[in-house]
Amino acid sequence: AVLRAADEARRRSRGSAVSFAAVRNINYSNICYFKCGFCAFSKGKTARSLRGPGYRLGVEEIVRRVREAWERGATEVCMQGGIHPDYTGQTYLDILAAVKAALPQMHVHAFSPLEVFQGAATLGVPVPEFLGRLRAAGLGSLPGTAAEVLDDQVRRVLCPDK
Repeated sequence: AVLRAADEARRRSRGSAVSFAAVRNINYSNICYFKCGFCAFSKGKTARSLRGPGYRLGVEEIVRRVREAWERGATEVCMQGGIHPDYTGQTYLDILAAVKAALPQMHVHAFSPLEVFQGAATLGVPVPEFLGRLRAAGLGSLPGTAAEVLDDQVRRVLCPDK
């Protein structure tokens, strides 16, 4: 029923036109200081050898990958990473500044809710203020990902440090 209602709403507002966005995902680090029991992506003290070594891309490499995406037809990049122990809110702002300086027309869809929370906390500012700074630096949209567990009781079991 939900699918049919959504399809009807789409048909009324957009007709039969179909569009798509060419997007490149850039994971700039898989190092994370959280120890979520279900995460097979991040590397930390307990998961160093899982699916290869940990990595952290420098800003120059991130920009190189954004340029490469643009040259291949992408109009958007999705950028996310683990909650790196050395990252601050300024790190995220610096990544945005470098990307937008290199390709101001690229749409930047980046930073999980936890990255935004952590960035704000490291700068000592409220989340809404940090979001404003990210937007001013060129953030176009936020992904709704990171598989956050919303139930407090379940989260305490799976991710006791969150």
